Parts: sequence; C-alpha cells; structure tokens
Amino acid sequence: MIRLLIVDDHKVVRQGLRFLLQHELDIEIVGEAADGEQAVAAVRQHVPTVVLLDLLMPKMDGLAALRAIKEILLECKKAGLLDAPVRQTSGTLTVPKGVPVGLFARLVRMAGPPPWDDDLYDQCKAEYESDSDNIERLLEKEKARQNEKAK
Repeated sequence: MIRLLIVDDHKVVRQGLRFLLQHELDIEIVGEAADGEQAVAAVRQHVPTVVLLDLLMPKMDGLAALRAIKEILLECKKAGLLDAPVRQTSGTLTVPKGVPVGLFARLVRMAGPPPWDDDLYDQCKAEYESDSDNIERLLEKEKARQNEKAK
C-alpha cells in the first residue's frame, strides 16, 4: 500500500489529485499540505511512503522541504527504520539503500523491479542527475526573477 502525502499551495490541485487517486486500491492518501512547513510536519505525523511535492510554494519551497524531509528520513534510518532490503511483497517495492527515490522510480517505470542491468542503471542515473540539475537551475532562475520583481 502506498501512503501518499499531497503537497501543493493550490487547493484546487490538491483536490484534483485527491479526486484522481482516492479510488486507487493500492494508494492511501494520508494527508495534504499547502506549503513546505506543513509538508515537513505532515511527514513526521503521517510517515508517507510517497510525497507528491510542488517545488514553488510560499513559506518554504519544495526543495527546502525536500531537504528537511531527507533529514527526517536520515533520523529514521539511524533508528534502523529504513534499512529493509530490496524486496517485493504484495506489489510493494522497498527502495534499495543508497538509491535516490526518484532514480528508483525511474528504473521501476523503465525496467520493472530490481535487479537491473548495470548499463540501464548507469543510463537512468545519468538522466536522473541531469534532470535534478536542471530543476535546481530553473528554481534558482525563478527565485532571481521573483527577487527582481520584488525590488
């Protein structure tokens, strides 16, 4: 069962995603948040397995929230809560230790559950890292544009 947290500053987006996903048998929507601060609190409260996270939000943007969520996950890992091996049980996959969740999702979409061919893994990892860099650059440009607008 996927435990889903929906995070977006636009209520209509949250409602639309909830409407689209609420009848999926393998998805349980555990909460919603309207900004990054609420997202971090909701992750602590609901411990979702998947967070749909908007990047441009008030108070705390999506990347800052993602960093804070990562810290929460590191705390859980230190407590031994995230060290489960890769396995598939009743349609549920566990992310291998050391593999970013976004890369894992891309690999599963392209090739199914692990194990994966080394060449495919390397190709997906390069694409994932490139996409992550591009998102960072776009966010920096958007922040600069907003700062200029505010002046």
